[in-house]
Amino acid sequence: MAEESKFEKHRKIAADLVEMLARFEAGRPAPDFALLNSAEDTVRLKDFRGKFVYIYFFTTWNVACL
Repeated sequence: MAEESKFEKHRKIAADLVEMLARFEAGRPAPDFALLNSAEDTVRLKDFRGKFVYIYFFTTWNVACL
């Protein structure tokens, strides 16, 4: 469908989006990122390569998250 757009800019945006989303397919490596842990140390995803990682995001102000 992206190829059908008459605007080059729209075709480029669609192609970039498809490429970006393809990175998240099952079996492909996850993109590296860094977060602060509860001790405020930086933890990078790549530090856990070869291990199972469970990441849980929540907020303290949302009752459903608690």
